[in-house]
Amino acid sequence: PPLKYKTYRQLKSKASKDDIEGDDWRTFRARLVQNGLPSGEEITTISDNSKPSYAYECTPLVEVGTVLVSVPTTDLCQALDQQFWHRCVVLITSVSKDPSKGEEETTVTEDQLAQGANRGRWSYRGVLLNRMTNIIDDEWGGASLMRGGDLASLDEEATTQYMCLHKLDSTDSEIAKASSPLVENLSCISVEDATSICQNTNINCQPTDFITYGGFCAWRPGQLEREMGAGRGEWVAISVDADFIWNEILLQQQKKASTALGLIQAGTDMWRNFLHRIDRSESSAIDRIPVGQLSFYDRMLEIWTEENLCLDDDSGGGEEEELTQLLKGATNNIGSGTLIRATT
Repeated sequence: PPLKYKTYRQLKSKASKDDIEGDDWRTFRARLVQNGLPSGEEITTISDNSKPSYAYECTPLVEVGTVLVSVPTTDLCQALDQQFWHRCVVLITSVSKDPSKGEEETTVTEDQLAQGANRGRWSYRGVLLNRMTNIIDDEWGGASLMRGGDLASLDEEATTQYMCLHKLDSTDSEIAKASSPLVENLSCISVEDATSICQNTNINCQPTDFITYGGFCAWRPGQLEREMGAGRGEWVAISVDADFIWNEILLQQQKKASTALGLIQAGTDMWRNFLHRIDRSESSAIDRIPVGQLSFYDRMLEIWTEENLCLDDDSGGGEEEELTQLLKGATNNIGSGTLIRATT
């Protein structure tokens, strides 16, 4: 057989089973991406148990644990319809068995389903990692509640679907049984199971070990592939180690932002950090759209943040009152050519 195939087959035979299945396969693949195929002398060392830090672009490969980083494009959807996609970071939490066909969406209400082809089916699901609200949950260690997406989200409390991310010891049987692994020991778990684990005196676990997300985002069959494809290129898919993902989540939480500008800055910092992790600069990610259009996108994201992430009436109210006063003052000067917008 060809040399590359023969060497790859040797690698699989030399590596232990754990090294080429599940999360260890990501590390194994990362070594191949970063270092290339090793020589015969190096093959015997491929099965060591080290878990190195790694990050590389894997577009268009998307699997559970993949991180998607949005790229600003001239598609006005990011500014006029779904502003939360602008400069966002998504962690993929579920992939259907057959992404080309998808699975039936049974967990959200009919009015939340997007119109168009394959309506009511999903192929990929994930949570927004960088859409932090200003709601501080004291019962969960003072962590800020996260808005996970536009589906089953925080708009309607009765239908909000909550889940938590954690990086606890997966060797504990109770934690492993209740959790769904994403990448290495980074896992997701229901709020109910997270609460039960914290109340279990036999498990050394605290509410501060969890970050809570309300809602999720999803793509219909063929949708994400089109958005990543030639001519659009709206997403960069990244394979990255669990430590980096978790540390970015904690870094964002530590900023304790309460105003719209503070929340946007915390989220945009994470967006930049993931790009920098694969040696891509911010300028390379925004060079396809004019500066004026980018400023418009940024301003629309700020307005969306004011309405969707500044949810605690006791925090950040000064900024909202200031905006209200500006709008009231502007009404005194309405004339021909004045642009106005509706308030909620």
